[in-house]
Amino acid sequence: MLGPGGTATLSVQLDAAAAGSFSGLLSFATNDPDENPFQFTIAGSVTSPSAVQIIDNGDAGYTTTGAWTSWSQDGHGSDLQWSHSSEGPATATWTFTSLIPGTYRVSATWLAASNRATNAAYSMRTATGGLLGSALVNQQLVPNDLTDQGSEWDHLGIVSLIGSTLVVELTNVGADQYIIADAIRIERIGD
Repeated sequence: MLGPGGTATLSVQLDAAAAGSFSGLLSFATNDPDENPFQFTIAGSVTSPSAVQIIDNGDAGYTTTGAWTSWSQDGHGSDLQWSHSSEGPATATWTFTSLIPGTYRVSATWLAASNRATNAAYSMRTATGGLLGSALVNQQLVPNDLTDQGSEWDHLGIVSLIGSTLVVELTNVGADQYIIADAIRIERIGD
């Protein structure tokens, strides 16, 4: 019960479990005879995050350590980087944040050639470094699992993510030739 001139805070929350536009009538009783019940319509929208996300080398979320050489003539987004184990340890990292927990398919693209590693080592990790999966990839072969946004992609694996960050790493340690760091594609495929 509020006295004359009194105020109160009313909080209304929209369930964001499903995408769409929602509205409803909010009504409550008052002791004001000409506004009883007091009612008004509230509305809100929930948008779903994109099921597919891509981080290319050079995008936010991409970092490297060690020696890398950039090439801006080929690759996804017309750029890529390469490294060789003879240049010392090097790692390329793609960090996807603000994800919805669930099951994700992780894919990579690279420019294939005969001087590429047959054992490029990718790992998929949590934000704290927990291993979710790994893959050894022959980068002499053209990726061929799917085509998206003008690039060919090879699936690295399917991971179950509990948190909101997925980290993909590529290292030159142990690689038998050059490794190519280009783009990583993730797709949420289930809860």
